[in-house]
Amino acid sequence: MSPPTPFSLEPGGPPLVSESPLFGAGEAICRPGPADRDRRYAHPCLGVVVEGAFDYRSPTGEGRAAKGSIVFGNEGEPFDCRHLDPSGNRRAVVAFQEAAVVEAANDCGLDEPAFGQAVLAPSRVAAGLYGAARRAAAGRLAEDDALWLLGEALRLSHQRPARRPGACEAHRVAAALRRLEDDYDQTLTLDDLADAAGFSRFHFVRVFRAVTGESPHQRLIGLRLRAAADRLLDTGAPVTEIAFAVGFNDLSHFNATFRRAFGLSPGAWRKAA
Repeated sequence: MSPPTPFSLEPGGPPLVSESPLFGAGEAICRPGPADRDRRYAHPCLGVVVEGAFDYRSPTGEGRAAKGSIVFGNEGEPFDCRHLDPSGNRRAVVAFQEAAVVEAANDCGLDEPAFGQAVLAPSRVAAGLYGAARRAAAGRLAEDDALWLLGEALRLSHQRPARRPGACEAHRVAAALRRLEDDYDQTLTLDDLADAAGFSRFHFVRVFRAVTGESPHQRLIGLRLRAAADRLLDTGAPVTEIAFAVGFNDLSHFNATFRRAFGLSPGAWRKAA
């Protein structure tokens, strides 16, 4: 298997953490100075402003970016920042594979595989992008959520309205849901589930979220946790055996995820029943 793409915000800049060929993510801290000008993106990127404020300009436009704003950049584009805060700014940034941007743009019906504006102001609709980018920078974003983030970022940067799924699309999602419910304890890839629905990866992620209100990964984890909770009550099998049997391959991850979902460790859940 080839190593993940070495993502970075700018050519020659610090590498972003990447466990997927689709995207890399991390935090960028910028201080006022000469480096604010004549900068260029190495990959298609979006950044969410966590601290600070600055005036931002790129070939797609200009605007003031403050906490909660989304800043967009296309591969090879120059960009300038004029800081308004003497301490600079901190952003959570996500860089995407160019081929993934092309695929997502096709799914969104865009003529050009590129972000369409420079800055998206803080708002309710921008909040979802903000949260996903923060999770990505912390290493907590699943690949299907990254696909959703990219598609939503492209759509919002071009001011395209979200399209509600039709009955046929909902029926296809139901086929993927049955696959999840039948095989939750198996290794299921996003391609497996998209194939079950007869969609591309990007279209599947978008429609699945619109129909169910969650990502495929979130639904899969929920199914595994409920199965584990049942087995803890109905059997005397060891916690480790149950964790692996329902599809988790890391015991510490299982314990932490179970506690977040049910408010108790697996052992305490069993004893409290």
